[in-house]
Amino acid sequence: MDVLFHPETGLIFWSLVSFLLLFVLLKKLAFKPILGMMEKRENKIKESLDEAEKARLEAEKLFNDYQKQIENARKEAQQVVEQGRVAAEGIKKEIIESANKESKRMIESAQHEVTSEKEKIIVELQDKMADLIIDASSKVVQKALNKKDHLGLIKEYTTKLGDVCEG
Repeated sequence: MDVLFHPETGLIFWSLVSFLLLFVLLKKLAFKPILGMMEKRENKIKESLDEAEKARLEAEKLFNDYQKQIENARKEAQQVVEQGRVAAEGIKKEIIESANKESKRMIESAQHEVTSEKEKIIVELQDKMADLIIDASSKVVQKALNKKDHLGLIKEYTTKLGDVCEG
């Protein structure tokens, strides 16, 4: 224990000389390469951090671009759907108008046919009635009618007239 409280000057001197020599040697040979490696490492880490930041910014930019593209695609899809709906409405209106025109044309045609058939029937009835009247007139002229013959002729011609109207 005495040694700790009473140091020897020779030992201290040589320890100090060894330490300084080692320090100078390390400073000349080891500190520069170690500091150079540490600076290189520091620069490499800074570059990696810068590259990581650039990559993050690039990723954010791409993400924002993709979001814009998706939004544009959605808008375009909505426009296409809207255009399709408008086109379908137009086609629907055209079909309805065409159907209305066709039904009006068919109704007019049917009315024309009914009118034409009605006129034909009226002409036929007039011809038949004229024939019947001529026939009745010729029979009346051929014989002198008494009341009984007169009623018989009326019944006969009304029956013929009824048959013509039904046929």
